[in-house]
Amino acid sequence: MGGLYILDPVGKSGAKKLIRDELRRLEVENRKDVAWQRQNTQWKLTIAGMIIGWILGTAGILIGLFALLKK
Repeated sequence: MGGLYILDPVGKSGAKKLIRDELRRLEVENRKDVAWQRQNTQWKLTIAGMIIGWILGTAGILIGLFALLKK
């Protein structure tokens, strides 16, 4: 019937509550996504740091051995 619907005060407050609840749910969901991305980045940096540490440690050992052998 395409008419205009007007909510009474109880209906307005109920609609506002539903909107608030949905916005909170979306905000919490967004925070979870950000936390997951942060954790994923942290793991990648940890792995990269370990690999670089192993490479530099190995290079240091090799330089030390060459220095001893050269004497």
